[in-house]
Amino acid sequence: MLNTLVKGIDHAVKHLTFLLFIAMVIAVFGQVVMRYLFGTSVFWAEEFARYAMVWIAFLGASMGVVEGAHTKIDFFINRLPQGVKKGVFIFNNVLCILFLSCISYYVVAALSYTMGTLSPAMRIPMGLMHLILPVSGVLMSVYLLIDTYRLLRNQPFPAE
Repeated sequence: MLNTLVKGIDHAVKHLTFLLFIAMVIAVFGQVVMRYLFGTSVFWAEEFARYAMVWIAFLGASMGVVEGAHTKIDFFINRLPQGVKKGVFIFNNVLCILFLSCISYYVVAALSYTMGTLSPAMRIPMGLMHLILPVSGVLMSVYLLIDTYRLLRNQPFPAE
């Protein structure tokens, strides 16, 4: 069941990231074609591409948590006994979850202010742009909780 949940969330995040990337490429390509062939431009394309890129980066960061792909210095950790190594990984996960929870909490609190501010070109609430912070924070926290659960159940480390 846990694997099904992880796969389902991972599948949705990957598809959303892919769709945002395709939409960003189409918007930027359309902007270039319009500018150089027709001498006009799509006024919202640059802003959309910027916002899509931010969403892609944060969704990609959450996918990096699943894969264990984030940069880490594990030279000393790999030399520790298995039990201590496991404890270090669990402690690290708990610290990351606390950090992500704090960031998500304060961004959600600030969303009420930013939902009233509209973006210059697309005229969408800026809160939608900032919404990716708690979304990715919750995703990463869920992935870290699942990883911690796996560690406590003596299942293999993600990198192994």
